[in-house]
Amino acid sequence: MSGIGTDQTLVPVVTTGADGCVTLTLTCTADVATAQTVFTFYQAGVDVGTLQGTGSATAALTCSDTGELTYTTALGSGVVDQVECTSI
Repeated sequence: MSGIGTDQTLVPVVTTGADGCVTLTLTCTADVATAQTVFTFYQAGVDVGTLQGTGSATAALTCSDTGELTYTTALGSGVVDQVECTSI
C-alpha cells in the first residue's frame, strides 16, 4: 500500500438496488477531526484514484455491467479491487 499516513478503519455499508446491482458505501474517519483523510483506490495493486476529506471521507463503489465494483470520478471510472484509507 502507499505507506503514507496512519491506516484507518473502513466502515462498509452494502445496499442492493432493484436491478440487483450492489453499491458499497465506504466511510473512513480519522482519529483527529482536523486530519486529512485519504482514500486510495487500487486495481491489481495499481493506484487508480484518490478521494480526500477533512476528518472523514465517504466513497461509493458501484457494480459495473460485468459485476465488478467501480469508482467513478469526473475523469472517468475504473474497476477497484482494493481500498486503503489513511489520515495525515
